[in-house]
Amino acid sequence: MLHINDLSFRIEGRPLFEHATAAIPEGHKVGLVGRNGTGKTTLLRLIAGELHADDGTIGYPKNARLAHVSQEAPGGPETLLETVLAAHTELAELTAEAETAHDPHRISEIHTRLGDIDAHSAPARAARILSGLGFDEEAQARPCAEFSGGWRMRVALAGALFDGHTPQGLAKVMSGFALGSLTVYWGFVRPHERRVSGAESLAKAAAAGTIEGS
Repeated sequence: MLHINDLSFRIEGRPLFEHATAAIPEGHKVGLVGRNGTGKTTLLRLIAGELHADDGTIGYPKNARLAHVSQEAPGGPETLLETVLAAHTELAELTAEAETAHDPHRISEIHTRLGDIDAHSAPARAARILSGLGFDEEAQARPCAEFSGGWRMRVALAGALFDGHTPQGLAKVMSGFALGSLTVYWGFVRPHERRVSGAESLAKAAAAGTIEGS
């Protein structure tokens, strides 16, 4: 499913990867481990398209959906609910475009797509995910910046769940969460278990304390 071919990447002239090649078949679970500075996060960013390789290619099926939870916890004046809603980039972009579009055909396309992704129920769905991760209605209306890093990482996870993904880095993120949050997490992932191989075993392992974040 994921193919890394002859990948090379350098930072300020220092090689992190040189002609690296790997293939991960569909359904396989892979853990990425290594000392700080060896390129774990960089490789994930290359896979996600946030960075571009100096040489080589990274490929996966066109219909694949890729998501990850950033190591940087969200912060700022936006409320928790606004932060989670913004994590669904297509929803956020279409909503913004709907306010400025003038072409009738494009307006029709926007509203059709908003209906396809169930935009009208988005705030309620985002609130339900946040509630399951320990944020009551009052907390959801508070700015992200008011919460500690650990709680803000839960907001990042909520954003990934809201966008309909099983995030990369699940083990690292989930290792610091309470069992109740893990149960809620698996409740949202379970409808997609046939599509997301290994999600249950990862969640159960994290709940049992067998996965440690680096």
